[in-house]
Amino acid sequence: MTKVNLLKVNINDDIVQGFKAKLNEINELLPFLVDLTTEERKSGSKIGPNRRDFVNEMRDVANDHPEILPQIFDKETFIKAVIQEIPLDDFDKLISEIKEKISDTHLDVGRIAFTGALDVYRYLNNLPGMDEFKKKAKKYFEKTKKDNPVKE
Repeated sequence: MTKVNLLKVNINDDIVQGFKAKLNEINELLPFLVDLTTEERKSGSKIGPNRRDFVNEMRDVANDHPEILPQIFDKETFIKAVIQEIPLDDFDKLISEIKEKISDTHLDVGRIAFTGALDVYRYLNNLPGMDEFKKKAKKYFEKTKKDNPVKE
């Protein structure tokens, strides 16, 4: 069941170029963004809603009672990280929402396109002639026989 109203979809070159330009603009606006490896992502602690509350409480303790901190502790970096994590979390949520919508729309439009292609393939196979096209299309399904959605 598709949700996309294809009459409202018109991704022309202007939209593609505008989208890419906006993404580049965001990338330039945030030059400090890092690209972690898979190993780096897996290692170390991660912050979430429960841990965020803990981090904020410890920030308050560090601010209200700096005398408990050893001299080696970099309070300035800690406080800055706490402050910067908040907008980054917001950015991450916004980008994730947009990415999910793009992925869902892409999936939906792809389903419409593939279903249409299957219909054309069925019509093609029910007609005499057009052997060149039939042969070409049949090769595609021979390659993917085990997960072939087409019942011939």
